[in-house]
Amino acid sequence: MKVVHLPCYQDNPYQGLLFDALQSRDIEAIDGGGGGNFLRSILLRWKPDVVHFHWIHPYVLRRTALLSWCKTIQFLIELLLIRLSGKRILWTLHNLSNHEGRHPHIERFAGRWLGRLCHKVICHSQFAADQAVKTLGISRSKIHVTPHPAYTQSYTEIIKPEVGRKQLGLSLQSTVLLFIGRVSAYKGVSELITAFLSLADENEDLELVIAGRPQSEEHGNELIQLSQNHPRIHFHLHYIADEQVSVFFSAADVVMFPFRQILTSGSVLLAMSFGRACIAPRIGAIPETLPPEQTNLTYDPQVKSGLSETINHAIQQKENLAATGAENLRCTETWTWDQLAADCETLYQDN
Repeated sequence: MKVVHLPCYQDNPYQGLLFDALQSRDIEAIDGGGGGNFLRSILLRWKPDVVHFHWIHPYVLRRTALLSWCKTIQFLIELLLIRLSGKRILWTLHNLSNHEGRHPHIERFAGRWLGRLCHKVICHSQFAADQAVKTLGISRSKIHVTPHPAYTQSYTEIIKPEVGRKQLGLSLQSTVLLFIGRVSAYKGVSELITAFLSLADENEDLELVIAGRPQSEEHGNELIQLSQNHPRIHFHLHYIADEQVSVFFSAADVVMFPFRQILTSGSVLLAMSFGRACIAPRIGAIPETLPPEQTNLTYDPQVKSGLSETINHAIQQKENLAATGAENLRCTETWTWDQLAADCETLYQDN
């Protein structure tokens, strides 16, 4: 069986791990590239049995709304032709619309029609499935819910905390908060900095590390300015190479996810895979992902002081954070790529 995946991003471990698991089942996973036109390649070059979409915004969104509508019409016509050619179409619904908020109504229009034209939709949480039905009008009979696999084996083995902290210039006695990943506005890093500053004077051993490439140089500069050059806020505003990821996680007591909006978060799974406690809002799939007994490390994002109060609680319960992280790691051990590949194999078959 041949399956082309569209689009593919080399810096996202999700697809590489899925491809490896599919390969072990004698399913050829084809890298469909990062966007652009695909119809000719599907019909004449790749000739797959299945077309598996992951994100659709690279195919439908352009700088202006007019151009985006034109690309959307082209995308839907090409989907219809692929369907008429007899190929099976699947869609993994990673998010309802792009994180940057560009023309969301156009992307959701495209998503509603993709939901009608595809054979099956994969969701990584019941919340995502409910949103697919409610927001995109997708038939529940088309939806298959399967857990997002963990990244336990994706990165180098975690190193000792003292080694990581030494490399990053952090105190061994501090309570270290970590944000790691793409630094985008929707992830709420500015709210995290504000919450840290409100607690820093009363907690002299509290440190904050922000690691990842910002969505723009302007956004990075805004965050630096917001930090007021606080000596215990440490910026690493660049791409974090795979071999360095374990350094940051090893140094952290708790990993921060101050999202403004989210559907499914692979980054929470990554932190759990490293055995780290997480602080996150009770939105999207997060309540389904973190163990239910950890509600004291989640907060209502509508409450203005919710994030800072949750951080303060973590500080007061620092001695329990390691055990919380160990519980997170145990939870992820059953969320495997082989299971996702098995579910995909079933859905790829015409039944």
